Amino acid sequence: MSKILVVLSALLLLAFTPSVKADPLVVTSGSLTVLGQFGNANYSFAGQNFSVIGTGHDFSATPTCSPCKSGDQINMNSMFVDTSIGQGNLTFNGTAFNNMIFGGIFEFIASPVMVPLATTNISLTSAFTFSGSMLVCPLEVGSLNCGPSTQVFSAQFIGQGLATLQLRFFA
Repeated sequence: MSKILVVLSALLLLAFTPSVKADPLVVTSGSLTVLGQFGNANYSFAGQNFSVIGTGHDFSATPTCSPCKSGDQINMNSMFVDTSIGQGNLTFNGTAFNNMIFGGIFEFIASPVMVPLATTNISLTSAFTFSGSMLVCPLEVGSLNCGPSTQVFSAQFIGQGLATLQLRFFA
């Protein structure tokens, strides 16, 4: 009877083991740049005990106006998904993951900006919040797709900052 009780107790412990969820990593510094209408994202960001440097594979942003003229309202939100996150290097708690493929999603939510009357190049700025998830896979997998079966690292990210849109004036 005591052996059955021990086995039953062990099974109950396994059945009611709580799931473990990690807190998101907080991004405290960094930048993301997309040049032109069809540019790739180039980014670097860091926080406590981690840093990421990457380049997207797909064009990442398209303007909501082309050409943009005074009075146009431009949506500053951006979303980068899977191959637009691309590949790069990640360091986490002193362990370097170099030449990796990144999957996941980066989402930037920002207030829209209005194009003022201007006859020179201008910069428009808006506050944003950032959230994202990243899967990290070895490049040797032979695919630009990074999924749960090949991942060596995954994390959730959050942060905030200022988004800047630079517009060039053409007469």
